[in-house]
Amino acid sequence: MPAEKLSYLFLGSEELLLLSGFKKPGKGFEISCFVQKELPSHIISEGMIGDEKLLKELLLELKESDSYGPLQKRKIILVLPDCLVDSKFLQVPHLSKKELSNYLDVEAERLVSDQLSDSIIDYSVLASRQRVLNLHLAAVSRAVIAAYQELMWEVFSRCHGITFRGDLIWPLIIDLSQSEGVILLESHDSGIYIAAGREGFMYLYREENTGGELSPEYDDLLEFVKKADSYLQQELNQPPITKIYHWNTGKNLAGSFTYPRLENGHSWHELRGEKLKLKQCEKMDEFLHTRSPHILPAAGMMLYESL
Repeated sequence: MPAEKLSYLFLGSEELLLLSGFKKPGKGFEISCFVQKELPSHIISEGMIGDEKLLKELLLELKESDSYGPLQKRKIILVLPDCLVDSKFLQVPHLSKKELSNYLDVEAERLVSDQLSDSIIDYSVLASRQRVLNLHLAAVSRAVIAAYQELMWEVFSRCHGITFRGDLIWPLIIDLSQSEGVILLESHDSGIYIAAGREGFMYLYREENTGGELSPEYDDLLEFVKKADSYLQQELNQPPITKIYHWNTGKNLAGSFTYPRLENGHSWHELRGEKLKLKQCEKMDEFLHTRSPHILPAAGMMLYESL
């Protein structure tokens, strides 16, 4: 069976990342090339297209460059920020198909702020246990998805799928947790992301526009750990997760780290590229040392495509 050609286009508030490669049966995903491009701050704001004309021009420029070669005859999948998604993690008893549908309709009504008919609703089963199902319920605006689909078709004449950052972080959490659970903290100049979970559930949180102004002693990071602990206990009835991985690309945080003292058995672990179980290839080391908020979701994508 020939290798499947894939390209993932990650869009964020400050940059885009185009990652192209091959999915080889039984051998995982191999990077062929990647392109990183800074975006003016007004082009994408809170995940929404702010300047459609300029964004289209930048994507057309990317298409017309030498980097577009690998995009030809490939599947192109767009990855959007989590801020566009309303989501929650649920634990429910095993229900009939109709009962589950009715239950999720009620939860979706609570989840979205606008009319339910204006949103695309989807769910995935994270784990099925003897008595309960662990579900992830998500809602996103139909208008937002339509706008991005139209943009992709106008520029690349195709769009094989749209997914979100958190959906690609999930495989990474599972790989790192090894059933015990992990908290994953990402520090970028554009903001902070936190994900916490183990098999069957995950918590997501983001705080943008930090400008890299976290204190050198990481006192700010302690607040994010407390938020994760609180959510796990109050919303999911889960005990705190003690292992904390920290991934740092912030320019102001380079160098030696002095992490804040933690209680409840928590421990800090600096996450480096070699910890990620990714297929080694010529471009991998260069890619993992790129300062980009898209590296970890891209790593999760590669783990997912390697299944």
